[in-house]
Amino acid sequence: MKYPLIRNLVVLVVGSVLVTIGIANANPPTPQDPSTVTTLQRLHDQLATGRAAGDVPALQQAVDELGPVLAPLSDGDEQAAEAQRLNDQLDAALVGATPDSLQRQSLADLLNALIKALQDLINKLIGGPSSSTTSTSTSGSTTSTTSTS
Repeated sequence: MKYPLIRNLVVLVVGSVLVTIGIANANPPTPQDPSTVTTLQRLHDQLATGRAAGDVPALQQAVDELGPVLAPLSDGDEQAAEAQRLNDQLDAALVGATPDSLQRQSLADLLNALIKALQDLINKLIGGPSSSTTSTSTSGSTTSTTSTS
């Protein structure tokens, strides 16, 4: 008599755990505060505009504002942590920068990587697809591939 009771109890506990795990995985993540997404989009646009205009002060202002916005998001979110890391690197790289120094490949690549990381993060926060773009150039022709996930 003792063993069927223990077996039933084990089945009940294991079943409860499995149901709880299933429910936790079935619930979609809660959407991010719209003001955070709006702020990220504004700063993304400010970085893109500053890059196009060669406006170092505008870039520095966006980087300064971006840090406190990304900080709470980067706890446990890989994309936000990557954006935070790129933002920190760009902040250091902009010290003493001039419009001409924005043409340096390393600084331009860092700025482009941050802009892309922010767009991917924004897409993730609003539930849209993230994109990855690669371009290759061979003997005068350029091939560009864009994929969404």
